[in-house]
Amino acid sequence: MSPRRRTMVLATALITAVLLITTQWPIAAVQAAPAPASKTDAGPTHSRAVKKRLTLWATPADSSGLSARYQLTRSSSMLYEPLKVTGNLTLTAPDRLELRDDELGGATTQLAGEALTMVANDPTLPPSPNPNTRGGPGRRWLRERLFALLLARDAEALLADTVVTVARGAAMQLELTPARNHPARHEVLRLRIQLDPTTGEVLEVVLNEAGGDVVTLTLSGHQRSG
Repeated sequence: MSPRRRTMVLATALITAVLLITTQWPIAAVQAAPAPASKTDAGPTHSRAVKKRLTLWATPADSSGLSARYQLTRSSSMLYEPLKVTGNLTLTAPDRLELRDDELGGATTQLAGEALTMVANDPTLPPSPNPNTRGGPGRRWLRERLFALLLARDAEALLADTVVTVARGAAMQLELTPARNHPARHEVLRLRIQLDPTTGEVLEVVLNEAGGDVVTLTLSGHQRSG
């Protein structure tokens, strides 16, 4: 495999991890532990610290999309050093997300509803097969959280099937965990979210996977569309 092709494959794998979850687990476990139809915690049950951060998070709510610079980093015990990818993120309501790598050897990833496509930025590279769009509850839980989180328009969508907490002493951070007994817990441990203390924009999302890997999405240069 050529170095350019290898770079594109690594970048694609890194982005896919955020959208699809790489940890695999038996489908029987999903069937054995169905998630109850939870309504998420009602507002009055949230602590004052959680309410304060949710109010801040909703600050950019009057927009239909987001453009930002991103850096994705994956840390794993299977890697000698973390993998890093940078590029441009474009999110359009209600369910379209594009991540375009900076490097020619990278890829452009588009998620529209359930459809996920990846295209190499270098037209001279042969097309790589699109990933399997089928996924378990972990992938669905994560995708729904990411769209709700970045659009900043629907608190119910953000908190559905989710436990939200604030670590003691944390700045403007939220931690989202799949609700108790939700089968997504087999794949996702938590999402830690860092908010801008003034604008409420998402500055960083840290995904802790059940397999031990950590994927960090860092955003900057946020621009909202009307």
